[in-house]
This record gives sequence, structure tokens and C-alpha cells, in this order.
Amino acid sequence: MLIIPLLLVVTLYFLREGVAIDSLKIGRFQVQGLYLKLDKKLIARIHYFSYPGKRKAPDKVAIGQQLDHLKTLSRYFASIALDDVVLLDEHYRVVYRDNVLYLSSNTYEVAGTLRRDGDVLQGSVSLFRDKKHHVEWKGSYRYDYRKDILHLKGMFAHQGINGNLELERTADTLRFHAATQPFGKIKPLLDLLNADADTREWLEDRIRADRYQILSLDGVLRMTENGYAVDPMSLTGKARLGKAEVRFEDTLKPVKVASAEVHLKKNVLYYTFQKPTYAKRSLAGSTLYLTNIFGTKPSKLHLELKAKTPYDATIAKVLKVYGVTLPLRQSSGQTQTSVVIDTMVRSGETHFKGRTRLSKGKITFYGMPMTVRGGEVAFDDHRATLHNVDADMGWLRAVLNGTFKYHIPKVKLSADIKRLLIGDKKSPFLLMKNKKKVPVRIQWKNKTTIDLPLYKTKIVLNKTKGFTLTSGDIRPIQPYLKGLPVPIKGGSVTVKTRDNKHYTFSGKTTWPTSYLYDKKGPITQYPFSGTYNGKSVSLKLLGGRIVYDGGNNLVKLDHLYIDGKKLMDQNKKGSSASSRIHVKGTNTLIRYEKYVLLTDRFDLRVHGKSTKFVATKDGDTVRVDLNGNALVVKAHRIKAPMLRALINFGGLSGGHYSLDLHGNLKGTLRGVITIDGGTVSRFKTYNNMIALFNTVPALAALKDPGFSKDGFEVKEGRIEFRVVKNRTYFDMIYVDGKSASISGKGTVSTINGAINMDLAVRTARGIGKLIGSLPIVGYILMGKDKSITTGVKVTGTLENPKVTTNVVMETLLAPFGMFIRTLQSPAHIINQ
Repeated sequence: MLIIPLLLVVTLYFLREGVAIDSLKIGRFQVQGLYLKLDKKLIARIHYFSYPGKRKAPDKVAIGQQLDHLKTLSRYFASIALDDVVLLDEHYRVVYRDNVLYLSSNTYEVAGTLRRDGDVLQGSVSLFRDKKHHVEWKGSYRYDYRKDILHLKGMFAHQGINGNLELERTADTLRFHAATQPFGKIKPLLDLLNADADTREWLEDRIRADRYQILSLDGVLRMTENGYAVDPMSLTGKARLGKAEVRFEDTLKPVKVASAEVHLKKNVLYYTFQKPTYAKRSLAGSTLYLTNIFGTKPSKLHLELKAKTPYDATIAKVLKVYGVTLPLRQSSGQTQTSVVIDTMVRSGETHFKGRTRLSKGKITFYGMPMTVRGGEVAFDDHRATLHNVDADMGWLRAVLNGTFKYHIPKVKLSADIKRLLIGDKKSPFLLMKNKKKVPVRIQWKNKTTIDLPLYKTKIVLNKTKGFTLTSGDIRPIQPYLKGLPVPIKGGSVTVKTRDNKHYTFSGKTTWPTSYLYDKKGPITQYPFSGTYNGKSVSLKLLGGRIVYDGGNNLVKLDHLYIDGKKLMDQNKKGSSASSRIHVKGTNTLIRYEKYVLLTDRFDLRVHGKSTKFVATKDGDTVRVDLNGNALVVKAHRIKAPMLRALINFGGLSGGHYSLDLHGNLKGTLRGVITIDGGTVSRFKTYNNMIALFNTVPALAALKDPGFSKDGFEVKEGRIEFRVVKNRTYFDMIYVDGKSASISGKGTVSTINGAINMDLAVRTARGIGKLIGSLPIVGYILMGKDKSITTGVKVTGTLENPKVTTNVVMETLLAPFGMFIRTLQSPAHIINQ
């Protein structure tokens, strides 16, 4: 009994002084450098402690017992320091003092308080350092050892990245939630997440920001053979980037953004940019996302660029990097372009598609300067498609649709031509409007060429402005030729312009219904050249024998024949209330059916339904005014050649003649012809009358000196007539000759030439005694002046007249008429 107290006293004495043991081995435990001291509570320090056991799954009952032992130790020990603990082949340093446990290993270092509440161990952690990943954390913990659930919550720091971190470990799963304060470099975070090379390239090299901030990051780590690994599909988060640059292609300038929001979900990282710009151009609405940023699958970039900017060389350069070579440039206005680019980050394989919406502005398309008023251009890896592109080149406005491939310098399109105009808007040379689905072929290898196969027309564009239009056969476009004075039906034409305002023309036209002819017959082929000066068209045809001045609506003809009937017929078909034309001719022959008028000069003016015609020949002048159906024809003291042309009567020579005709073409025309001198001869009725006189010996005296085969010499005469519908009424015919006078009246049909004429031939007084012995008293009447009057009846037709004698009626003795006009067709007078 004395020994036990003595031992306790001795032990306490030594403990107060301190006990040191160099080496101690108890079973499998090995201790070196043991030091014990008692100071109210025990103080223990072990330099080396080893327990060579095997790793076992934690025993929940054992953990509780160990925690009870730890609680017991805390009652008796003030501090415990284990400098080197080898446990299950791992080295630890353990310090326990004042209920604070410090534990350090090769991979981590932790210090915190311990408090047990039933099956829950909890406390605060003043220090946790992951030596491998350079992560520090402090906060609180709660560990339910029976359920094996660990919950941590606190602040962390990792190479300049500070934030909040909350962890919950259950069995082999570790869930976490993190948020950071703004930080400058993203590389430490990518190192911590063990990001692959593809992800690092984009998040570290291609997307650079002056600051980053993780607003939230949630995910799950799962235990593997090599430790915990991130489950990529579990990661969700939000982040914010400050001022940043995105370099999505090495050969292009980076996209600059004021800031960006980043969302992470199901292993996809989504970027939403604020105020993105490229080369000072807005890319508002552009987005980017990366798929498979963690894990083993290849990462994929999805970039959607949206630009509201002119489609100029800068934007074209961006698309050209990806193989998009749209022949489109814009100098004013804006387009809305959206391009989606998908790139396999590792291999660089790229696919894209895009769409450009055009607003009103000035562009060049296939080298063609134009104003675009709307439409879309869609494109992908291989081709581009035009959707209702409303293009206006001034001379051509069309809505284009179609698809073309980039590597083929040809395209087939469909065009709804709203207007194709060459010339002045008010008086165009060529005008086509509202033609749907017109095939268009465009080639731009050397020069841009527009081919309109339906109209057999090609348009070659100049490098800057202007074009050359060539039509090998103008028949397809003939209905749209508005600027020519004649209705051409075929031929070829070439039109050139350098400024789309002034044009030159050349070619050859076919005019089957031409009213121009020469000695060989009608002229149907017309080589021509001409110009358009911005206001009107000027043309030269047949080497200058025809000149057309569109500004003055003037046509000049030289040494040509004109078919008057065709001219009048075509004018009636093409005339309108506003039509206007002026024709001047020199040395021109005008023919109307059988009537031929050779002129030194003539002047024809047509204004709507008003026509004025003046012709001169050897000093003679004839004037014709036609206003609607009102007709006036005047010719004063013209010579026989011009009169013969007007009345188609070749039996006149010498003398002077006047014609006055007026009235309504659909009503009654009244006319007067006066005669001053001249000779009548060489026509069928005259010859038939001479033959009649030759059968009567007494009448043979009329042959000489004034009524013979050589002609009837006229001193003066007058004819008054009316034209009603298809018949001419000669109300008075009177001709006073050298040896006789002729008077009469009658009718002539303008349809079949039927004639019914009663004439009185009165001999001169000087020869009355010679014919007093005529046996045919019924045919000859004697007057007080000893003259003889013979009645002559003309019937049949103008081509085959029949002349007989008859009793002279009293009315025939009046001075009416002129014999030479009994055979003339009044219809021809009217037409002249």
C-alpha cells in the first residue's frame, strides 16, 4: 500500500519535470522521441509514430469509440503533438491543443475545432490548404459519421481567386457550390478544374477578359480509382466577364465586348456579349457557346455573329475566311447579317450557315452598282440563295431569286422584272414592265454578264458604271421597244453606255411593213446607229438617208420613196391624242396607190389627230390639213406634173391648176378645180371621143386646130364637185378651149370606177358654117352665134369608158365642169 502511493508520487514528480523516452515499441505500434509532462494537464509530444495497418472502410462504431477516446484524452491532455505519424503508409503531422486539432499531410493541411454532438462531429476550420492544388479554405464543418455525410461551408482562396465554397460529401459523391469575387486570370481556375487543351485554348487564349467573376458554380465530383473527378454534365453556373476580346479566327481582328455573361449547363458554356464590336461595327445580339468543355469528347465551338452594318469589304473578309465569297458589297445603308459557325476545336473542321437581310441602300452585286430595297441572302458551306432581293440599277429594277455555288462563276436566277428602262422615262427607247419569273444567267469570271435567254439579250457590265446590251434577235424584245418611230419586227441591236445616262446604239432592224422603198422595191432591212443624250434618242438609218431626232420628234428623209397609203394606215393604228411626229423630206417621191408625187421638199407634221402636209416641186406647193375627219387641200397655180400626181391623170401638159378641197371624211367633201391654160391628151375617154368624131365627116373639123389627136388646147376651166360616201358628184364641169368649150355633169364611183357623165361639146363660132351641113340633126344644135353643140354620153368604167352621142340637155349648156376631171377618182383627191 505504501509502494503504490510512492509510485504515483514519483510518476507525478517525473511528469512535472518531464519524461523523455527515445524509443518504445508496443506490439505493432512504434514510438520514437516520446516526451510527457504534467502541467495541470498532460502535455505529450511524439517525434515519430508508426502504425503499419491496412486501409479499411471506416467502422461507424469504431469512429464513435475513437471520438469518445478523443473526448477522454481532452480531459487529461492539454496538448498532443505528433511530428511524424505514419498511418497506412501516409505521413501526417498532428497537433491537438485546447480543443483545436491541427492535421497536416503531404497533400493538405487543416486546423479546426472539434465538438461532438451525438453522431455529429462539427466545428470550425480556421485553415484548410490543399497543397497540390494550392487551395485554401476556412469556415465550418459538420460531419455525421454514422451517415458518412460531410458538409463544409466557408471562404476559399486559390492563386488570386477568392470566393465562397460549400461542399457536401455523401458516400462517393461530392457536391459543391462556389462563387467568387472578381479576379484577373482564369488559368488557375482551369488548372483546378483540370480542363483539357481544347477548353484551355478558348477560355484562356481566345477569350480574354480584364476580369472574371463566378456568380455561381454547382457540380458533382465522383470518386474514381484516381480520386475525385468532375461529372461534366452536373456542372451549372453563371459568370460575368469584364471588358473582353474574342479571337475566333487567327487571321481576323478580335471581337471586342464591353462585358459578357456566361452560363454553364450540361457541359456547355454559353456566352452572351454586351456591346460586341468588330472593327468598330456593332455585333449586337451575337452569342457563342462551347460544348464538351470538360471530359474526353472533342470540344465544339458554336458562334453566332449578328451584325447590323453595311456589307462592305470588312464583313466580306470575315465570311471569306470561312469560304463564303458573296459577290456583294454595300456602300450605304445597312444589312442585318447573322452567321452561325460550328467548329470542331481540335480538328478545325468548320461548318457554317448564315443569312443577310438587306435594307434600302447602295450596293454592288456581281459588279453591278444598284440600289437594293430589301430581300435576303442565305448561305452555307457551299452555296448562297437569294430570297426576293429587290434590286434597282436605275435602268433595271427586278426581284431576284435563286441559288448559286461559290466556286462556279455562273448563276441561274429567276427575276420578277418590275421595270427595264433604256432611255428617258417619258419617251423610252426600251421599256419592259411587270414580267414574272424571267430566267436570268449571270457570269462574273472576267466581266459580269447578265444573260436574258428568253429575250435573246446579253448585258455586259463595265467595271465601274455602264454596260453593253446586245440582242442578236430583237423580235422577243420588239414589243418593248418604245423609242423608235416605226414598228420594227426584227434585227439586232447593240446598246452601250458608260454612265447609265448616255447611250450609243448600232445594229440592223427588219421592218416588213416599211412604207419606204427605192427603185428595187420596199426597203425592209435598215442598218442604223444612234445616241441617247439623257433626254432623247437620235438615230441614223441607211447610212444617213434617214435621220431621227427624238428630242424634236423629227424624221429627215433623203432620196427615198414613200408609200403614202402604208404611212397613213400605220399612223392611224399607232396614233393617239398625244402622239407627235415631224417628217421632212428632200428629193422624195410619195406614192399613194396609183398616185405619184415627186417632191423637192416636203414637210409632214402629226400631232395626235392633227396632220399638216406641205410639198413643193419646181416652185409648186400643195398643202393638206387633216384635223380628225376635217380635211382641207389647197394647191395654187401648180403645174401639170404636180397635178398629175394629185389626181392620177397623165393627160395634162402645160398650164397652171388650182385645187381647193374641204369638208368631212365621214360626211361630204366639196372641191373646186380651176384651170389656166394647158393641153388635154392621151387618155382613153379622149381617144374614144376622137374616134367618135372621126366617124362623122362633118365633126372631123374639130380635130384642127384645138380638138385633135394631138390634144385639146384649154384656155380656162372650172370643176365643182362633191364627194359623198363612195361616190363623186360633178355638179359643174366647164372647160373653154381654143376651138370648143365643154360643159357637163355626172358621177363617178370610188368603189369600182363606174362613170355616168353627160357632156356638151360646143364648137367655136368660127367653124359653125362648116358643121351646118351635118346630117345628124338630132345630135347637133345650132345657136344664135352659129356654134354647134354636140351631146356626149360617157358610161362604163374609168378603165373602159364608152362614149356615145345624145341629145344635149338644157342643163348641159351651162358652164359647168372641166373635161379632164371626168375620169379622175375623187377618192384619190381626198387621200392626197
